[in-house]
This record gives sequence, structure tokens and C-alpha cells, in this order.
Amino acid sequence: MSSYSNLISHPHQPLSKHLGEVDNISAQALNAKFIASSFASAEQLEFWRRLLVYFHDFGKSTAFFQHKIIKAVYEENPDMKGINADYVQNFYQTISRFEIEEELADDSRLGSHAELGAFVQQANLKDEPILHRSILLEIVKRHHGDLHNFGEDEFLLDLPRERQLIKQWEKADKEDYYRIIENFGFSLTQEINPLLTSYGNARMIRKLNKELPAPDIQPYVLTLFLFSLLLAADKGDMMLNIREGIGGGHLFDSNAVSSFKKKEFGDKTSKPIDLIREEAYQRVEQNILKYKASPFYSITLPTGLGKTLTAFNAALKLQNSLAEEYREMGYSTIPRIIYCLPFTSVIDQNALILEKILAVIGIPDGYLARHHYLSDWPEKKEQNDHLADSEKEYFTEGWEYPFTVTTFVQLLETLFSNRNRKLRKFHNLANAIIILDEIQNIPAKYFETVETMFKALYDYFNTRFIFVTATQPFLISGSEVLELTDPTRERTREFFTGMDRITLDLSLWKQGTLPLEELTACFQKSIAESRGQSFLFILNKVKDSQEVFKRLKDQNPDAELEYLSAAVLPVLRKERIEKIKNPPKDKQLIVVTTQVVEAGVDIDLDIVYRDLAPLDSINQSAGRCNRNGIKGKGEVRLFASEKGNSIYDKVLINITEDVLNRGIERVGNVRVPESEFFFLNEAYAKEIRTKIADQNAHSQIIDWMKNMQFESVDKNFKLIDQQLNRYSVFIDYCEESNLIWQEYQQIRGIKDRWDRKKELRKLRPRLLQYVVQFPEKALPVHFQKEERSFIYLGKEEYPLYYSLETGYGVYEEPGTNQAVIVD
Repeated sequence: MSSYSNLISHPHQPLSKHLGEVDNISAQALNAKFIASSFASAEQLEFWRRLLVYFHDFGKSTAFFQHKIIKAVYEENPDMKGINADYVQNFYQTISRFEIEEELADDSRLGSHAELGAFVQQANLKDEPILHRSILLEIVKRHHGDLHNFGEDEFLLDLPRERQLIKQWEKADKEDYYRIIENFGFSLTQEINPLLTSYGNARMIRKLNKELPAPDIQPYVLTLFLFSLLLAADKGDMMLNIREGIGGGHLFDSNAVSSFKKKEFGDKTSKPIDLIREEAYQRVEQNILKYKASPFYSITLPTGLGKTLTAFNAALKLQNSLAEEYREMGYSTIPRIIYCLPFTSVIDQNALILEKILAVIGIPDGYLARHHYLSDWPEKKEQNDHLADSEKEYFTEGWEYPFTVTTFVQLLETLFSNRNRKLRKFHNLANAIIILDEIQNIPAKYFETVETMFKALYDYFNTRFIFVTATQPFLISGSEVLELTDPTRERTREFFTGMDRITLDLSLWKQGTLPLEELTACFQKSIAESRGQSFLFILNKVKDSQEVFKRLKDQNPDAELEYLSAAVLPVLRKERIEKIKNPPKDKQLIVVTTQVVEAGVDIDLDIVYRDLAPLDSINQSAGRCNRNGIKGKGEVRLFASEKGNSIYDKVLINITEDVLNRGIERVGNVRVPESEFFFLNEAYAKEIRTKIADQNAHSQIIDWMKNMQFESVDKNFKLIDQQLNRYSVFIDYCEESNLIWQEYQQIRGIKDRWDRKKELRKLRPRLLQYVVQFPEKALPVHFQKEERSFIYLGKEEYPLYYSLETGYGVYEEPGTNQAVIVD
């Protein structure tokens, strides 16, 4: 690297040093990956990578940017450590400060730096197709923002923008910048006008339109990959003191799960179901080694058969096998493992199990990270146990850990997004082993879109997928999914048909929709008739669940009643789940909840009542009943509340009802045994594929990807529908919540926005334990008009609008005696 450049990038860093570090980090990340030649040649990727590195900050060579950064130097680095002090002190001898400030006052955009470099780099791309040139222009132009749709609005230069770029070019220290890039063989144009007139015009747009739509999504994936690589390196230089291990992985002991099982369960008496679990475990292990070339695997087992341990063991076996293959090919690639779950509520539960497994084989903290909005950053990264906050954020949110436990939302919004922050981790999906637990939670309307992307990740990056489900892995069409319990699926079927833990009782559902009063009376009658058994009542609507809970509590004063729903504070939900897992032995346990309990919450009750829902949700509810088969025969009783199923897609409900009726016909009884669940699930999967997924086969999102419409993809792919008119409400009801709120207020007072943002991110996991999303009807109008991140309800105020027991739902308008009921 040339030492003659004086240009400054950051208050403590010369531009030449910054670009050199970005070069090193991005090279380290790319070199750790195996990339298929069908995606791009190694030489082509290396050329693009280095071009992006050395031109993304060309705009920093302008006098406008240098003026801004020198002001920052005097404020933040008055001793001028790390930079050329003479250059700073003498800068205004050749540059008119007054002129620069006057021009910036007229047009503040002159101080920006991204777009100029996007055009200047084009001098090195004259032989590239127009689509590749557009991709590289977009990446540099938007490296401090989000990707935009390709087209006239993005690329066609209007006169003000053209004048801005020409002014920036005229004030660029091209001689100094060339000293930085001269050793890499790059050209630096002598004139900017030809590049602007030949590229940012209508003729170029017409050429680009001829190359779009692309025949497949390779250009879309290429853009995300290169954008991610540049972002990770650019931010990495600013956020990291530790550079070791970027892009790399850690090869775990392939026998870790078996060692854990031996230590944890070795001396315990086996139950009959344990023998079935072990057979499934062994079959999956054998098959993943035998069929290690498959892109997609599934583990389809009834609930309660140890899918978490089985899936993790499969991933470790596959990781070791693939790492050996890469070594033989001359690569140092070690696949990351990314474990995805549908909901944040179960991440910590699964992560604790995985951490215990790693601890058994001597793997300390620092190799596994939880990544979701409620999670704390790990304190360590492998052998580095003194991480700065910026490093914790970088490693966690960039999925740099060997093992990451995260959500479907985090994964899929990385694949179908234009957002800078979401896309930074995209490049680390290359070569990863991705486990998707409860895969059926991906909406059927997105099957074709997700399948297209997953296949591309395999084709280009050899990324592998393990789908875990108790229903059917109907995300991927055709026969490309290899079932690990038995590739022929015959033994898979037998795992289900051999189950006899529960009965699905459909008699109440066959009576049609029933009013809540009648249902509650039925529930109470069952409770009274079975005092020695525990009950779980799952309703679809918060209001219904609250009403049922209050009535049952009044009628069962000697029982242990617990209530769960999204209306309850997260901190209280955790406490109640622990109580449900360890109930008092001298009291009958009665739990009333909404579907929040379905998401992998490891509880086990004797009798479960479930409001009508799609079949996969009914399956999840059944998994909370007699899981280990040691309580005789459990009962899952389906019912239909008035308006209860309105929260679900009508097509899903219609398919479910049709399949249930077929199940009744098949067994000749409204009581369907667990042994029939496989057939129900199989029929449901086929109907979903036919009536929903295949109808969306020609996905508009796929078309947008082929047309490079990044904003459109981001806007229209929504795994979770946005809930309009919801308010984040902080409930300050105890000493701990009060301390957290005081800390939040102190952070809000920090003047520096970056320091404030950093401290808020550290506090957020604890803060959100006391936050509930209120629907509009649950708050008086005067609260809704407040423009704050959180609405605060203190100890005197919250009881008017919020019950610690059942959450939001009833309040009295001030000055009236009228209660407002929230549906």
C-alpha cells in the first residue's frame, strides 16, 4: 500500500488505511467460502470485490468531504493521532474554506461521497455487460443506504445531479487517490463527463431493459452477495478491534450430541417412547452420512420424539462431512450452522439445550449466538473474551459465530430485502447448514418464492437445508427433499402410525360454532368431572381467552390457574411457563391461553381443548398433551368458537375442515386416534400445495427479483403482517421495571446519537420484557396522540388500563363509569 496519500477517511484514520482494511476483511470473508463456478468465476469475484473496495469511497477525495472530516478531526481527534497533521493544518492553504462552505450551504449533497465513486469505477468496466455494470454502480451508490429498484428513477441522471457530480469531480484530489489504487491495475478516468453521459442516460436504460428480466435470479443473488460483502468489510473496519476468524467457522465434534445424551440420560430408566426416539435419532444420523449430497433434508417425526437433538446431531455430522470434502478440494471452508425457529419465545429454550451440548465436549461460551430482537449480545467470540460493544453487535448481527440460533423472520428478511442492515449477513449464508424447525410456519403463498431462493443458495453456494416438522415438509415441491428418518418414507409413516398417546376428539367441533358461554360451561363440566387431571384451553382471540380464564378462575378457587397470551408482559409469561412446567402437586392445573403456547413451549398437560385452527396449529397444540405417553391416553378436543377462526386464512380453515371430515370417514368415528395423524397431515399437505402454493407458483416476487426490483421485493415479502395501530406500552409495576425505565430516560438524554443508539441497543432486551403491544382500542385517545417510542404507564396509572394477570382488555374512560371492552 502506498504511503503517500494524505486523504482522511475518518477522524482517526487515513483513507488509504481504511481501504486497505476493507480489502483485507472482505478478502478474508470471500476466501473462506466455496462458490460454485455457475455463480461466477473466482477471478471475476475477486476483481469485483477489489473494485468495490477501492472505489466505494472515491468520493471522500473531494474537498467537500475532506472539509467535513477535518472539522470532525478538530472535534474528535485534536491531537491528530493516526493521520497526517501537516495535511490537516495546511489544507486551507490551497483550498478556499469560504468557497467550500458557501457551496455546501447551497447544496449539502456535495458533501456526500457514494454516488461519485459509483460512476468513476465504470472506467474499469467497459467490457462488462450492462447488467453487471448496473449492479456494481448500485452497490457503491447505496452502500450507506438501501438498494433501490433498477430503472430510470435510479440510474437516469437529471441535470442537478449531473452538475453535483461534476462539481465533486472537479474538487477531487485525483492525484492523491491514484496513489492508493495504482498498485492494483485500476484505471482512473481523466474526464467524468463521458462516464456520466454514456451511463446515466436513456440509451443506457434501454440497454439495461433488454437484459431484464434476467432468465433466473442469479443477478439478484449476486447483488446481495457483493453488497453484503462490502457492507461487512466497511462496517467491520469501524467496529472491530479483533479481525481473526472473519468469514471462518469452527469444526465441532461430530459426536457432541451423543456424548451429551450419554451424560444426561445414560443412567435413567428408558420409557417405551425413548426407544422410538433413539431409533429415529440413529436413522437420521445414518441417512445424512449416506446421502450427504442432497440439498434438502427433512426430519418428519411426531411431537415429543426429540427433533431438536436429532436435527443438531444431523447438522454436526453433515458439517464434518462437508468440511472434509472442502479440504479435499483445496478449500478451508467450514460450514456455519444456523438454527431457525418460527418465534422468539422458543429461541432461548433451544439455545440453552445446544449450549449444554457444546459444554459437554468442552466448548465454552463464545461459539453460539442468539440473534433476535429480545436477545443480548454474547460476551465472547470463540477465544476472544473481551469484546467491545461494537464487536458484539458486529459478530452477532452479521452471523459471524460458528453457530447462530435465530428466527425465520431474520433469515427470510435477509433473502427478500433491500435493507442495508438486514443484508450485511447475507454472504454468511454461503456454505451454511440451515435448520428450519417447524417449517410449516412459512405461509404457503410464499412457497414458490422461498423454494426458488433456497435452490439458488444451494446451486451457487452449496448451502444445505434441514427441515424439521411434525407435519409434512411441503415447502419444496417434487422429490428433491430427502426424508432422513427413511428416504422411502415407509418407516416415517410407521413412526406416526405407531403412536397411541392421544385421541383427537372432534365431537364438540361437529356441533358447529358455539357461543362462549356455552363453551365455558362445557369446559367447567369437564374440569369438574376430571379433578385429577390438568387442562389446557387454547382460544384464538385474546378477548375470548381472557373471558374464559376469568370465569374458570371464579368457578375453581382451589385450582392453580395460569393465563398466557401476547397481552401478558414477556417477563410474566416466562414466570408462568415455569410454573406450568412445575405445578403444585396438591392442586389441579388449569391453563388458559392463546396460540402463543404452540410455539415450542415445552409443557405437558392431560387434556387439551383447541379452538378451530389450521391443521398444523392443531398438531402443535396436540404436542402439548401427554408428550411422553406415560399418563395413559391424553385427549385433544377440538371446538369452534364464534368468530374465533376469523384470524386465520379462510382457505386454510376450509382445507382443515375437509381433511378432518375425511379423517372421521376413514376411522368411522369422531374420535381420531394419533395413529391416523400421518394420513391427516399428508392429505393437508397435498391440499395446501394444490390450492394455495401452486396457485402462487408464478410468484410476482420472483418476477421482481429477475427484474432487480429490490424495493418491491422488500415491500411485498412480509412473513409477519404489519399490525396497524399498535402501541408499545411500558408497564412500570415493580422495582426492576422502575430501574430499567430510569436507565432508559438517562440514555435518551445522551446527546451523541451514535452513543445513544449503542446504549439503547444494550438496554433493549431488558426493556422489552416490560413492553406490551396494545391495540388501538386498548388505550385512550390522549395516549395515542403522544409521539414517543414507548407509552409509559406507571404504578398508579397502569391498573386503569392493564391487568398484570390478563393484560390489556378493559379500561374505564376517565370521568365515566363505562368499561371499554377490547376485542
